[in-house]
Amino acid sequence: MIEQARIAQAKQQGLAEVIASKGIALKKQGGQLMALCPFHEDHTPSLSIDPKTNLFKCFGCGAAGDTIKFIELYEKKSFPEAVSALTGADSPAGPEVTGVNPTQLLNRVARFYHETFLSSPQAQEYLKSRGITRPEIYGAFQIGYADGKLLSTLPREGGLVNALKKTGILNRYGKELFLNCVVVPLFDSGGNVAGMYGRKVRDGEVNHLYLPGKRQGIVNRPAAASSEAIILTESIIDALSLYQNGYPNVIPLYGTNGLTECHLELFHTYRPKKIYLCLNNDIPGREAAARIGAALAEKGFNVGVVSLPEHKDVNDYFQAGKTFDDFAGLLIESERQNPTPGCLVEETETGLAITCQDRQYRIRGISTCNLDRLRVNIRAIYGAKYHIDTLDLYQSRPRKNFAGHLARILGLEAGVIEGDLLIIINQIEAYQARQSAMARDEKKPYQMTKEEEEQALAGLKDPNLLENILADMETIGHVGEETNKILAYLISVSRKLPRPLSGIIVSQSAAGKSGLVEAVQELTPPEEVEFFSRITPQALYYMERDALKRKLLIIEERSGGEGADYSIRTLQSRQKLTQAVPIKDPNTGKIKTMTFEVEGPIAYLETTTSAEINHENATRCFEIYLDESLEQTRRIHYAQREAKTSQGIIKKAAVEAIKLRHHNLQRMLRPVMVEIPYAPLLDFPADSLRTRRDHERFLSLIEAVTFLFQYQREQTGIILPDGAKAVCIISTVEDYARAYELAREVLGFTFDDLKKHARDLLDLIREMVKKQSQETGGIEEDITFTRREIRGYTGWPDYQIKNHIRQLEDFEYLTIAQVKKGGQFEYRLNRPENRRPLKGLLTPLELEKRLAQRKPDNS
Repeated sequence: MIEQARIAQAKQQGLAEVIASKGIALKKQGGQLMALCPFHEDHTPSLSIDPKTNLFKCFGCGAAGDTIKFIELYEKKSFPEAVSALTGADSPAGPEVTGVNPTQLLNRVARFYHETFLSSPQAQEYLKSRGITRPEIYGAFQIGYADGKLLSTLPREGGLVNALKKTGILNRYGKELFLNCVVVPLFDSGGNVAGMYGRKVRDGEVNHLYLPGKRQGIVNRPAAASSEAIILTESIIDALSLYQNGYPNVIPLYGTNGLTECHLELFHTYRPKKIYLCLNNDIPGREAAARIGAALAEKGFNVGVVSLPEHKDVNDYFQAGKTFDDFAGLLIESERQNPTPGCLVEETETGLAITCQDRQYRIRGISTCNLDRLRVNIRAIYGAKYHIDTLDLYQSRPRKNFAGHLARILGLEAGVIEGDLLIIINQIEAYQARQSAMARDEKKPYQMTKEEEEQALAGLKDPNLLENILADMETIGHVGEETNKILAYLISVSRKLPRPLSGIIVSQSAAGKSGLVEAVQELTPPEEVEFFSRITPQALYYMERDALKRKLLIIEERSGGEGADYSIRTLQSRQKLTQAVPIKDPNTGKIKTMTFEVEGPIAYLETTTSAEINHENATRCFEIYLDESLEQTRRIHYAQREAKTSQGIIKKAAVEAIKLRHHNLQRMLRPVMVEIPYAPLLDFPADSLRTRRDHERFLSLIEAVTFLFQYQREQTGIILPDGAKAVCIISTVEDYARAYELAREVLGFTFDDLKKHARDLLDLIREMVKKQSQETGGIEEDITFTRREIRGYTGWPDYQIKNHIRQLEDFEYLTIAQVKKGGQFEYRLNRPENRRPLKGLLTPLELEKRLAQRKPDNS
């Protein structure tokens, strides 16, 4: 007897793929595939294959049936033998192969195909035609290409050929199954190749091929281990397209029936918080999404369905010009349409009531203060069984133990309970965000005394305003970093402008990122700043409508806010967040849709230790690199020692007064408009598309400087189209000069081919070489040096030099002169010229000349 599940599995094997694996050529004819019938002497293709029904019929000899029937007829097998051949269970052993490990063999073939792909312009061009252009994808997925050269490396017969036939790489005629295919290997949990997928690069042939037998292995297995949310696509090409466009957390299925045991085992191992199904938007794709979604939800996974535009797959979607943000919008939309399939959430007087399928949970004791822990009381009910317990849901081991214990009590699988707990965590976090917004004090504007107003106004009218800001920031504890401190302060002030500024503070751990952020936060009025050390993906959507409007939003560490990237970027660009959520009406018991809106604009600051910044974030923010030099370290040490002296104690006593003075100073800044009359005369680099955003940020920086000096600038009135009068302050060349000095350094990092710290190292190496040249009389280009000499001259630690010297080698600023015994490298400067100034940015002196050349009637 054969299990029905195995029979169903055998029937689901792609008929066209099975036929093609036998070396039978298939041609498209309308919606069908035609081939020469192998069951009679056929000179005109009479075998018709319907890919939708997975059935074949020969109009010549009358042979017909499904995939199992084809194997019975073609290989002259019995029904059980055909089922076994298709499912890979109890299949005949085939030719005995001695000394050949199938796993190692597949690994070797995959490497061979990968090397062939890297040297094949035709194969790479095919992927480029599908919009897949990033070279790192080729290595990440070990993409290969079968051009027929594999056969030339093999003997005509023997154990190796038999082994390749047994794995399916060669068909029974000795031909390559994946000939003219781009090949993607499928890996097992040990990192070995367990299967392969081939995509024909020529039209008119069967497009999709797999090794015969049961599907084994996963494409992009690391995504499950490193991501909280997984996106499942219908095909491997679709997965590559998502990876290309900034979504590495993608794993492909193998068609609409391609959810395998390997997938389920992977998901049970890593328990992703969310699984998004993004299948083709056609009838089979929609039906499969509903079927697979229900199966995953039944196993306790939190599932969402992403709806693509009609009749499109993922590859077509991005080929049509859609971007990272467009797809992020689809993910948000999937949450709005069905935030938690099969889940009903109600707020109670004591917490939440959550129903997952037929499992009920009552949650009490939810804290809205300490967000680092999630200790709650849970009562679970399933039928007549129930259990009550208290635990911290953020603790992995107690959560897993609770899931196992509760599963035994309720008679369910532990995986189901674990999936419910992930849903519960998401709902509690959303609840906390709503409660925090509701509980936030309605802070009334601080009422300054007349003396405080006069003091703040005097500070704003002081010509040395920026110098005073720097002095105050040093007094409260942040020394050095003059450019970074002024830029960060202006970012905070810009929250009152129509287009606020944003910044990403970059440095290694312990370099002072938190210190700079803390200084800016302390000098900003507390009612106008929102600080988070961690933020969940949906948290911002549940804030009060005006909770972020014209405020400074700070995320202390990049890793704590990655999930909220899309909502933050939307606030930066569109200055508004909108989300529709289904909520149960407590009066009627019916589900209704409630719309949550959060208004901007916001100024934004975040910190990160990563030198690699997401392009979408970098084009919206100034990259602020902290000073990691030896001199800055010494300045910090001196300030730390001084803080312990009587002078330091006196300074510390003045800190609170300084903070209050700056709070009042910023409260006195009126939300007026800024006119830059000389804007048409300005130049800006235009050698890349990203400068479209960089240019806008530079103009906003000029506005921020003028805005800060508003009490020292000329004012004018402008009549708007509706007849209203708006007050404008006029930006001066002096304001431009201040913005230019800030941008010259900060934008210099943006347009430089080197990262800031690599550029600093290069400058120090040039300084060292120049000094050695002067001392020895040698030519700079001929002087060689080692890492030890660099370390001795700069005082930088070796790990830091190793990290940045690789970039200097990659961009050919340094060349390796020789390698000594023991692996010691000697380097030589390849480009001894000094760093060039930022090109294309008009200098203040050039601006003054252009203004002087203006005709009187244009002045």
